[in-house]
Amino acid sequence: KPETLGAYALAAGLRGDQEAVKELQKKLAEIDDDATLGYVSLGLGLIGDRSSIEPLQEMLGHLENRPGLQHRLGLSLGLLGDGAMLSPLTERLEDDSNIQAQTSVASALGFLGDARSLDSLVAVLLDDATHDDTRTSSIVFLGRVSDFARLPWRAYLTSGANYRANTRSLTNPSGDGVMDLE
Repeated sequence: KPETLGAYALAAGLRGDQEAVKELQKKLAEIDDDATLGYVSLGLGLIGDRSSIEPLQEMLGHLENRPGLQHRLGLSLGLLGDGAMLSPLTERLEDDSNIQAQTSVASALGFLGDARSLDSLVAVLLDDATHDDTRTSSIVFLGRVSDFARLPWRAYLTSGANYRANTRSLTNPSGDGVMDLE
């Protein structure tokens, strides 16, 4: 089942299970379900075995109309410390007119965390023709690329927070609490 395989892939990644790498790489070639592929790629990224970079790069190069999977692959390659996809991704960000694809590519660049993507993210941000969703995503991922802190910014605000109290400033249904912000 796809969801079971995704769960196993994440579990292997969280455990850093080097023995699972070959099997997960094999599954990359066999599966066509985007959600499952995303979890398998994340598992490989979490394991940290750099032999996974090439298959993930190859897959990312062929995903023109699958923005959700592009996002996960960008995160996986970012976890593996691969900056080789930076140039093709920045070109795609600047050339693509599909809002979902642009947003996904911006997030992939953010997860790669390479400062060389700053110019492209800023160019998209300043372009008046850019859709608001893509502009918002660019701002979020500019922050990720530019932030040198080890933990996300909100970790410092929420450390030791009483989650049972659940104040409106912490999280709320309208999605504008500190824990809800991207």
